[in-house]
Amino acid sequence: MGLIGPPKAAGVHFKRYLQRKNLTAADAARDLNVAKSTITRFINGESELSIELATKIKRVYTAPVEVFFKTDEDIQLYLEACIEEAADDPVFIVHALGVIANAKNMSQLARDTGISREGLYKAFSPDGNPTFATVAKVAKALGLQITVQTIGNAKLI
Repeated sequence: MGLIGPPKAAGVHFKRYLQRKNLTAADAARDLNVAKSTITRFINGESELSIELATKIKRVYTAPVEVFFKTDEDIQLYLEACIEEAADDPVFIVHALGVIANAKNMSQLARDTGISREGLYKAFSPDGNPTFATVAKVAKALGLQITVQTIGNAKLI
């Protein structure tokens, strides 16, 4: 998987997050199902944040991983990782799209979609339930395309 941002900035941010929650590197490693050395290297600035780890951090701790996005490729890789991890959980995928929307300029996104900023925040809030039309408009405004394909040998009729 891809890497996100400079290691020190992301690692320091996560280290502070763990401290605020009174969690150790060992606790984070257990919670995220990774080796303690992975967390230690990350929070000490010795390794970069992988998309996979960012996705786990977001899912387990609901930490604001959008601060780690530096390029459009980072955002695309994050969304792909979320889709892969979400399996059959559309709420998680919509939430990931909301994370990306928040990482971008929400005012510009509102202009591009024709949906108010307040409407976007509400739609992608934890209690939000955006329509498919809203999801499609936001995806398009972010430069993303929603596609559908058959699964394996599945027949449509």
